[in-house]
Amino acid sequence: MYHSVSQSITNATETTLAFDSERWDTDTMHDTVTNNSRITFKTAGLYLLNFSFEFPTHGTGYRYGLIRINGSGNPVAFESKDSASVASGVGFAIASLYKFAVNDYVEARVYQTSGGALNVTAAAPYSAEFSAVWVGLG
Repeated sequence: MYHSVSQSITNATETTLAFDSERWDTDTMHDTVTNNSRITFKTAGLYLLNFSFEFPTHGTGYRYGLIRINGSGNPVAFESKDSASVASGVGFAIASLYKFAVNDYVEARVYQTSGGALNVTAAAPYSAEFSAVWVGLG
């Protein structure tokens, strides 16, 4: 799934990304209207999660992205960048293998501390993108 427009991220606020578009959904795991931030697992098993996004050039603060299960708790995957690496814009690519039960869900979240709002760029086919691929029963 992906977001076809940029999404504004408030300074110092962990924000769940919305995804209004799909490339494919073979197991009815995503809805572009209701809970469009979620991938909900309809088949139990091991999945490869992929999350990519980009913030524009801004040399202040840091940025991070993460994938959370069921809305809380420790993230499944996490990546951060400090201000030295965001002076020329910053792209993220986060991946993780994780085992899920039926009706577990994941959401992609981002955070930034630029001092003001920054957009997560809409730039197909890499920002913002979120997917889950079934690997097997694990």
